[in-house]
Amino acid sequence: MIYITVKKLDFNDYEYLLKNPPYRQRVKIEILRYSDFSVESNIEGNLVNDSTNSLSVVRKNGIRRTVTFSLCNIMVNGVANNVPDIKNNFLSPRTIFKLFLGLADEDENIYFIPQGVFLLEKPDAISNFAQSQITINGIDLFALYDGSLGGEVGNTITIPSGTNIYDALILTLAKQKYPYSPILDSQYTNTKTPYIITIASGGLLSDILIQLAKAVSANIFFDINGRFVFSGDVLDSVKAPLWDFNTDDFIYQGATNTYNYANLYNEVIVQGSNINDVEGQVYAAMVKNTNMSSSTSEGNLGYRRMKFISDTNITSNDLCTKRANYELKRCIAEECDIALLCVPMYHLDVDSVITLTDPSINLKNERFLINSYTLPFNTGGQMSITAVSACDLEYTSN
Repeated sequence: MIYITVKKLDFNDYEYLLKNPPYRQRVKIEILRYSDFSVESNIEGNLVNDSTNSLSVVRKNGIRRTVTFSLCNIMVNGVANNVPDIKNNFLSPRTIFKLFLGLADEDENIYFIPQGVFLLEKPDAISNFAQSQITINGIDLFALYDGSLGGEVGNTITIPSGTNIYDALILTLAKQKYPYSPILDSQYTNTKTPYIITIASGGLLSDILIQLAKAVSANIFFDINGRFVFSGDVLDSVKAPLWDFNTDDFIYQGATNTYNYANLYNEVIVQGSNINDVEGQVYAAMVKNTNMSSSTSEGNLGYRRMKFISDTNITSNDLCTKRANYELKRCIAEECDIALLCVPMYHLDVDSVITLTDPSINLKNERFLINSYTLPFNTGGQMSITAVSACDLEYTSN
């Protein structure tokens, strides 16, 4: 069932429940109006205790969040209450919903945390005679732009060189009548498109969004409240850890630390477009990891390994340098990664920092950046997290 909070719990109460079980896991689903994301109704039903009930989140440009869960249908006058009905606009195409997961205390007071705004992708109405149920498959709002549930271009779209990036984003998002202005990192307020972007008939609106992000080495995604975000990297060093995992804590249930020698690079060269076609000059930048505090710097390894990137859409040496820094940071972060298991936690998110202390794999308060996770919401499920080294190093640029 959907439970109503009697006493308002705060994050401290949630953290206390996590550390001091028993507690109950709770789910809330709100059907939203697309025009303004206001709540139209709630989906009610007992959650089927199934291992396939889970939320998956991946740190990338594009679709980040997908979710699958099953609810028992409630029979009302002999009719199941949650069967999709396109004619009456119930659980129909383009239905959007907001997912909340939370913990309840013994008095059924609940602290809910939003987990994303989703489009219905492929609901399944199931009858197994003994029980009627609905399986909800959701995908985040980027699906409206990348061809998953829309975004195909009819007439050719052209964004001229020199267009303000914020204006270009609003123009593109409006093609699907997205109701909000994008959340734009302030560093891009006056940034202009460095080249003409053209998407021909049959292309995708997401191609515009991806090209705008690539042009300035930005991140693009829809956040947990369904807002479109266009942001640069934030220094990992200023991020407070969202949880400190250690072997004395029952919440931590083990980890594997993998050393990715095959993906080890300590130098990145980015080559952009031509400066002068006659002389064959190109925009370019080289960035090296020469920081001796990094185990994979050339000085510590004793050798260099270079990653070469060619992108003719890059039209200045400064943009080449920014792209090279963007790529080198990711190369260094991937020198090792962890796969961690823990008790389900609802406040974690990708691009956030956690720490791990585990003497068995030689880690002491080591900082990691969450790359992806799968969060089950069935009884007894384990949360799985993949994370890479959190690092902010000074690089040498040429």
